[in-house]
Amino acid sequence: MPLSEQTRKELSAIRDGIDLPNEYTQFMVHWIAFNRAFNEIRNEGEETARVLGLGDDLASRWQEIIPQTRRLVQLECIGVEVVPHETLLRPNRAVKAATIYLRQQLRIKPGYPDCIQNPKFCRASKVSMCQSVGIEPWNRSEMAAVMRIIYQLRCNLFHGDKRLGFSDVQTNKDLELIAISNDILNAVFGWLC
Repeated sequence: MPLSEQTRKELSAIRDGIDLPNEYTQFMVHWIAFNRAFNEIRNEGEETARVLGLGDDLASRWQEIIPQTRRLVQLECIGVEVVPHETLLRPNRAVKAATIYLRQQLRIKPGYPDCIQNPKFCRASKVSMCQSVGIEPWNRSEMAAVMRIIYQLRCNLFHGDKRLGFSDVQTNKDLELIAISNDILNAVFGWLC
């Protein structure tokens, strides 16, 4: 099969048995449970709308996850779209709008689409790519914005081109995003029970 050398190495490492970080397993289990919950609570036709709707339903609880939200939006922007000849994903307008809105609400360098918290996850090429994406106003709750970001992380994890067998800047950032999202989903589960 016509696979890149990196993909062949990844498949070999997985076949031979790698230790998947616990955060990944926890996130998958969290998402399965969360998916069931938002499908029971919300009836919008599109999955994204159900996730955002549940976020809006929980808007009054947002203050309780401010520390986790701060960590989430201080990282490099979360990509969505494949860019030809690029290894990084460009964010779409909705994910960027949610991120910028939360940064503004938390008074974190309002309007800047760069990473702030941890320089090891801050790549100049990704910052430049994020800055190239236009922004539209976010017109939903803070909690819906958090849910939009976590939903995108879920989409990237389940449908994206992730690397599990080797550690690099991207896989380390992904692990940090997943750990933060697990903390947030744990809080959400407490509110739903």
